[in-house]
Amino acid sequence: IDLAMRLKEAEQKRVELQEKVTLLTHTNKTYTSTEIAKELGFKSAIELNKKLEEMGIQYKVNKTWVLTAKYADKGYEEIKQDTKNGQPIYHRKWTQKGREFILSLFKPTAIISNDKPFIKQSQSTLSSTLKAPLQAD
Repeated sequence: IDLAMRLKEAEQKRVELQEKVTLLTHTNKTYTSTEIAKELGFKSAIELNKKLEEMGIQYKVNKTWVLTAKYADKGYEEIKQDTKNGQPIYHRKWTQKGREFILSLFKPTAIISNDKPFIKQSQSTLSSTLKAPLQAD
């Protein structure tokens, strides 16, 4: 029994370390809202963005999504400005830290991994998950 427990702990530690390595190798990658939305099982980035707005994480200004003050300085996004017909256009991409944050909103107890997609929870499950205190397993 002791050997089995040690093997289980060793395997768990190996998995955790592998996930950290995977995470570190993607730290400079950025993600579109569409990529994250698909990873979570949303139909589109529009649906994800509206959900983030409902949650008080972002709001829209002049057709551009902007993070609220609470999240604006956390390094969750990179914004590049472009010009089209004399009008500024902003392209937002989420950083790895921002991706992890968004994924954690919808899967608070899940281990985030770059190679394992998440499945979108139903609205009732999501609401109860966000309101319920986290429990240790």
